[in-house]
Amino acid sequence: MSLPLAIYDVFADRPFRGNPAAVVRVAGRRQLSDSQLISVAAELMLPETALSHWDGSVLELRFATAARVVNRCGHATLAGIADHVLVHEANSRTSERLWTGSYRVGSAGAKWRASFAPAMRSRMSNCRGLDVEVTWPERPHRIGPLPAKKVYAAIGSKPSDSVPDLAPCIYDSGNRNALVSLATPALLRSVRISWPKLERLFNDYQLTDLHLYCPEQRPKPGASFRLRCRNVFPYGVKEEAATGSASIALAGFLAAQTSVVRHDVDATDFLFEQGVGPRRGRIVVSWRRDKSGFETYSLKGRVFPIVKGELVSLPK
Repeated sequence: MSLPLAIYDVFADRPFRGNPAAVVRVAGRRQLSDSQLISVAAELMLPETALSHWDGSVLELRFATAARVVNRCGHATLAGIADHVLVHEANSRTSERLWTGSYRVGSAGAKWRASFAPAMRSRMSNCRGLDVEVTWPERPHRIGPLPAKKVYAAIGSKPSDSVPDLAPCIYDSGNRNALVSLATPALLRSVRISWPKLERLFNDYQLTDLHLYCPEQRPKPGASFRLRCRNVFPYGVKEEAATGSASIALAGFLAAQTSVVRHDVDATDFLFEQGVGPRRGRIVVSWRRDKSGFETYSLKGRVFPIVKGELVSLPK
């Protein structure tokens, strides 16, 4: 029996931009093992592949790269929700154009919402995207520092190239994200990865990815904070055009810095432009803090359907 499969471009301003993710849908009790999901991801060779299961009330998601299962994946989460809307919601007889629901990854759950993006002029017959927003299931938190000398050596740079008050560290967004600052866009573009050094760093600190970022502007109170980013890792495709989980981690780190967000500010939008080639991504993370001090993070992006088909063979 075949399984429905689709490919989406996520955090994109138009089709064939942003970060691609595959979504494989399973129904009823049918599931794929971790090794099967990894094999499918390796066959597709996209940054991430999501396994999606709708139980009638909650959308359940699992993720894998070509090398491993990953705990969280922002862009594949948005792809899974877009796929669910297009299959289960958009073709229903309702006149609604805003859909909401719940999703779960492992034992962690949160809310999502989606709506159609404005139509685009294109030669393509179906290029209308979806604007998707998810509340992140966990609040990101700091794990600890990273050795600056080893980190910057792995990217062909040096500690003096960093932003002085933003030292390298590990933040947990559900994944272990390494956050590394560079002072200028030119330094960000000129990164030269030493893959053996990066692999040793990942093994030593059990990292999921290494997120490089350069602040473009420091915000006034209540204003947005803009950054340029790159995301690298010594496996799979090795660099992504847009990374939701690391953007959540970076927003959490920046929200904790008094040099970035003052303690008397309770809301900030972080706008991330990621990538160095033509296939760039645009990511928005909204950080909010209520009167009790509880923080919430929302991840937002535009998703375009690219491929619809079937997975007709499964590995044993």
